[in-house]
Amino acid sequence: LKISQAQSLGMALLLVLSLLALRLGSLLGGLISLLPILLTVILNFGAMCTLGIPLDNATMMIACIAIGIGIDYSIHFTSRFRREYAAHGDSHLALQHTFLTTGRAIVVNTLTVMLGFLVLLFSGTVPLQRFGWLTASTMLYSSLGAMLLLPAVAFATGAAYMKRNKRSIPRQEV
Repeated sequence: LKISQAQSLGMALLLVLSLLALRLGSLLGGLISLLPILLTVILNFGAMCTLGIPLDNATMMIACIAIGIGIDYSIHFTSRFRREYAAHGDSHLALQHTFLTTGRAIVVNTLTVMLGFLVLLFSGTVPLQRFGWLTASTMLYSSLGAMLLLPAVAFATGAAYMKRNKRSIPRQEV
């Protein structure tokens, strides 16, 4: 069972990498945007291993949630940065505007969904309690990864995809 779960997780990550690379028009962009997702999955499984939490169907869903949340945050953050860079032509100003708009929305979303899942801590069953705090931690790791790790790695590598603004990127007000 664990081998098939790991294979499914690997296939999901490859599919997400393909979609990110297509969306961003860059394999490097896809890899960089996948980093927050990978970090989230590693941190959650690391916490589970450290705390002796078994890998079962409920806890395996956490990885799926991490992928879904992580891809969303990465795309929103990168898309906003690219639009801001196209508008201002300055990386630091674009990053500042991105934090004030999409970054703020990511923080609000993270906190509200975290609180919703933390309600499960009051459940009478341990698996639901675990699911609640693991999902809440997934939200936190994903948001921090998208807002801190993603731009840091993109800037450190000089990733040109961050400065390209393709017309195919839909305009979103966040």
